[in-house]
Amino acid sequence: ELLRSVDVAVLNEIELSQATGRRLDSSNSTDAVVAACNVLRERGARAVIATLGPRGAVVVGATGVDSIPAFRTKVIDTTGAGDCFVGALAARLAAGVTPLEAARFASAAASCSVERLGAAPAMPTGDEVAARLAKA
Repeated sequence: ELLRSVDVAVLNEIELSQATGRRLDSSNSTDAVVAACNVLRERGARAVIATLGPRGAVVVGATGVDSIPAFRTKVIDTTGAGDCFVGALAARLAAGVTPLEAARFASAAASCSVERLGAAPAMPTGDEVAARLAKA
């Protein structure tokens, strides 16, 4: 019932596995991840975004499936990367962009955050994310 009020659900592979009862890990194909995302869409979520760490992310919505490749980065600490992704995504969605555009921005933000130690101190500025996107 709760999923029927969800516009965009964001889950990593572990969370997606737990929410759907499907066995998922980093060895699964994108098709398996998309199938799990569609389970949540069938239950009511309008869009589902699966974060896949170094494999990027997948956006599954009414318009289809879009893969977002990971940005090239030197990983120092992944603490807070998921929080960074979700925060950046929410900020862009609030600004009125599509889930796909927001997820691309969020992926760039998370790629910036893993280049630094810690959680809060590693969060990038909007200018840093824009610079990352410009290089892509």
